Amino acid sequence: MATTPDGPEDFATLLAEYDRKAPPGKRERELALGDLVRGRVISVGRDGAFVAIEGGHTEALLDAVEVNDEHGRPTVAVGDAIEARVVEIDGKAGCIVLRRGTGHGPVGKGGLEQAFQARIPVEGRVTAVGKGGVDVDIAGVRAFCPVSQLDVRFVEDPSVYVGQKLAFRITRYEDDRRGPNLVVSRRALLEEEGRARAAELRGKLRPAPSCPGS
Repeated sequence: MATTPDGPEDFATLLAEYDRKAPPGKRERELALGDLVRGRVISVGRDGAFVAIEGGHTEALLDAVEVNDEHGRPTVAVGDAIEARVVEIDGKAGCIVLRRGTGHGPVGKGGLEQAFQARIPVEGRVTAVGKGGVDVDIAGVRAFCPVSQLDVRFVEDPSVYVGQKLAFRITRYEDDRRGPNLVVSRRALLEEEGRARAAELRGKLRPAPSCPGS
């Protein structure tokens, strides 16, 4: 599908076209907040990139902050493969809104609660070793990662992680007058990635053909 101009009809036109093709209510049944999805860019405009999600006629929007560089130029093009998480079901332009997570667009303090609710990975720098875990700086907010959640293997010396910038999942979010209190896990992400790789490998395996007469 050709990229449309940057006019106001960008996403409204494409959304209407896909809605006519999709069975009623299909998006809501298939996707939920926090789901990891894959798809391909079908349009790039001033509001961001419009993505056709794999597995049906489901469409979603990656906001401009997710796909533009510091000069406002798009970093994706029509046909590019995208992996992102669902952060809104009925958001901007009336469609699903995605976030690519770590390394794509600033999370910021205001986005930490959204990252927790939608299970979006966030990037943080390990700053110090404390009792039972390490301190992690995420968008200027101090978070705590227990030693058991640093890796899938036993971590004998957590100080080796100090100074490293790593991806985490926020497993607990509490907000009070002093600001957000966060508990994070790197292990949760590593285990999820391992399961995804195992599922992909199983999908590629094919049973060996049986020998005649066996």
